[in-house]
Amino acid sequence: MPTAVSRQPSSKMQHGQTFHSAMRPILLLYQVIGVFPVYGITRKDPQDLRFRWLTLRALFSVTIMLIGLVMSVVEYERLTRVGGVNTQSIIGILFYMDTVFSIMLLVMIAQRWKQLVVKFGEIHEVFVFGSSGGEGKKGIHLPIRATACTLLVNCIVLHVISKAADMVNQYREAKFCGWIVDNFPHYYATRNYSFVLKHVPYNILIVLFFEYLDVALKLAWACHDLMIILTSIGISFYFHEIYEKVQIFGNGIMIANEKFWIEIRFQYVLLCEFVKEANSHLALIIVHSCCKNLYLMCYELIKIVRKEQSTASRIHHWCSLIYLIIKTTMVFHNAAMVYETAKAPLVVCRSIPNKGWCSELERYIAQLRSDKVAYSGIGFFRLTKRTMLAMVGLVVSYQLVMLKVAKDTKGIGAVVPCSRLAFSRD
Repeated sequence: MPTAVSRQPSSKMQHGQTFHSAMRPILLLYQVIGVFPVYGITRKDPQDLRFRWLTLRALFSVTIMLIGLVMSVVEYERLTRVGGVNTQSIIGILFYMDTVFSIMLLVMIAQRWKQLVVKFGEIHEVFVFGSSGGEGKKGIHLPIRATACTLLVNCIVLHVISKAADMVNQYREAKFCGWIVDNFPHYYATRNYSFVLKHVPYNILIVLFFEYLDVALKLAWACHDLMIILTSIGISFYFHEIYEKVQIFGNGIMIANEKFWIEIRFQYVLLCEFVKEANSHLALIIVHSCCKNLYLMCYELIKIVRKEQSTASRIHHWCSLIYLIIKTTMVFHNAAMVYETAKAPLVVCRSIPNKGWCSELERYIAQLRSDKVAYSGIGFFRLTKRTMLAMVGLVVSYQLVMLKVAKDTKGIGAVVPCSRLAFSRD
């Protein structure tokens, strides 16, 4: 087996469409919401990337996590006041605790980001300046940025729908209970952020700050899943480059020499080693993403079957469920494509006639058959197309369990209509 040799990225390579340059605007958005405190993102050379704890960006990320923990405590106190926990009331504390954990995982990735991106640069150099091909026809910027834009925009739209549903419900609540609302923004703030406003006077800047935190914490969930999706797209892109190089020899008209297959095997081994390295960094995120999305889909299904909810809430929960299905499918599909694109040349190689066979081709085919090139969740499962089908079955099974729990806890911790605890975290 050829050994993948470490190469330092050249300055010429940095002007191409690299994974580092493709991720630049996405990671800048990550930093706006305080989840990826890495310096040097705007630099062309990934060697300039660095992570340090004693920096403003790292302190900002820690601050966001601490506020998330404070919100978890506030949610816990609210649950103790309503006198019980059910499948619906517990979502608040789970959201904040899970978001803090998601940000922690992203900060852990940020500490190793330079290592991953430099390796991506080495792979890019091998593929672009290798002897058997030049720059690919399609760049890596478009699939990565389009995917990130789609997911993040949908997340923001869902957040707007959520806020709109909250405002409609709170307006109807005030009207139903006969509460006089002269200033709705002030009423909205006191109903949602009374745990702060009971200590400090009402100020629009304070309200906007907590609204920003709400957006940042919700986007952190999307950024968490997006890290799996985008690294999968980056790896699949180069595996597909191998497939395109091999494909032209499948009909037997053109015959590749042994030197060509040596280079193909070198590129394949280089990518396989990188998949293992990337998976070692992303394994916890993969497990956490699968468990989180599974629970949230079941939760939204329970909310949808409720008959007493308002039309605004029903629209919000349907949109949330659709978004979760799309996001989860994107995670599994793109992660599964690492395995699919790695194995794709096997069919082509088998169709090569005898006159095109050589010892290097036989070794390459043997590797394609035996290698397990896929993202995995700490070795418990591999993300392939079969895993997607298993996920569907798991959702059905887990949904039945949650429906039973929801039935057993119905009425426990329910807020009395027109109570001051309704729609509030105080």
